[in-house]
Amino acid sequence: MKTWFFVITCLAGAFSFAVSPSAVRAQDATWVLNPVDANWNNPANWSPQIVPNGVATFGTSNQTEVDVLDLLTGVDTLVFRPGADAFTITSLPGSSLSFEGSGINNKSTAMQTFAVAHAIDGTGGSIEFLGNSTISGLVTLIATGGEDGNIKFQDTSRAGRQ
Repeated sequence: MKTWFFVITCLAGAFSFAVSPSAVRAQDATWVLNPVDANWNNPANWSPQIVPNGVATFGTSNQTEVDVLDLLTGVDTLVFRPGADAFTITSLPGSSLSFEGSGINNKSTAMQTFAVAHAIDGTGGSIEFLGNSTISGLVTLIATGGEDGNIKFQDTSRAGRQ
């Protein structure tokens, strides 16, 4: 009898952890006016000081060249506020930027550029649009050279239209 009670208690505890809001909460952040470097994956470049996995927001900044350096970097949505500067966000070789929610929403009149960089050995970064993610507003996607690294639209994601 004690064994069944122990098993049921452990399962109930595991279930409550798995569905707790803190275990699944998306974290939103805004790229700051004066980041310490160009690294997307540096929490010090965001307010609050976390790397977002929910909504990443961009406005005005003194650092508009942003580099994705980690293998798996994912966000639900990337929003450029009205009046945002023109940014270039580059997925460097060996890194990946994925959009798993709404995608990219450029509310600014400035063109936003997303690029996949390639190393001399042909390895590259990647940008992936998953689920129903879309692109809206003025956005340019660039993938040049190399065999690895690319821009992918998967599931029902799409580039959208003006």
